[in-house]
Amino acid sequence: MVLEFVTEEENPQEVVEPTLGNVITNAIDRKTEDLRVAMPAEIVDYDVEKQLATVKPLLKTKYRDGKVVDMPQIFNVPVAHPRAGDAYVHMPVKKGNTCMVVFSDRSMDKWITNGGSVDPDDVRQHHLSDAIAYPGLYSQAENMQVANGDDLILMNKSGEAKMEIRLKKNNHLEIYNNGNELLNVLNEMLKIIREAKVYTSSGPQQLRHAKFIEIARKLKSFEEA
Repeated sequence: MVLEFVTEEENPQEVVEPTLGNVITNAIDRKTEDLRVAMPAEIVDYDVEKQLATVKPLLKTKYRDGKVVDMPQIFNVPVAHPRAGDAYVHMPVKKGNTCMVVFSDRSMDKWITNGGSVDPDDVRQHHLSDAIAYPGLYSQAENMQVANGDDLILMNKSGEAKMEIRLKKNNHLEIYNNGNELLNVLNEMLKIIREAKVYTSSGPQQLRHAKFIEIARKLKSFEEA
């Protein structure tokens, strides 16, 4: 009778003892997986009276096992429009617009309600519920074409209809409406008025007004030299 014995493999897989450095690195990696700093998002809904939005983060979460999941919608996100005191620019935020959301170091709840310097009264950090939305971030696929890189440009459009204001250097200004520039139109109108004639019993008389030259000079100051 022959007996067969089960023996260990000649080269068993070596068990590696983790070092302190490995443990610390692994712990940091797992902690930062849930750390939120900033990412692009899409506007799902916007309350213009409260300036609060519902946003959908556009970067999915990918786990170490390869699983990819959508991030949840975030509600009651403050939208940060450019503002200083009573001076502000309100962007016409709409559903489907994209934005950048950043996540506060600490809970925003008490500050959003009361303002001022507050105790967050919460230990959470960089949490999804403490997002702030900044309108204006778009992908390269949706880049906006601009007239130039020197002017401060304000533009709003709907389909083919477009209104554009260009604040230029040296106090100059251009206002476009579907290809028409306002100052050029005003200059043309002023020229027509100055050249117009009134027919009287003495014959045609040119319109005269002491302010014509002064108004033309003021209008010219808004135009690019």
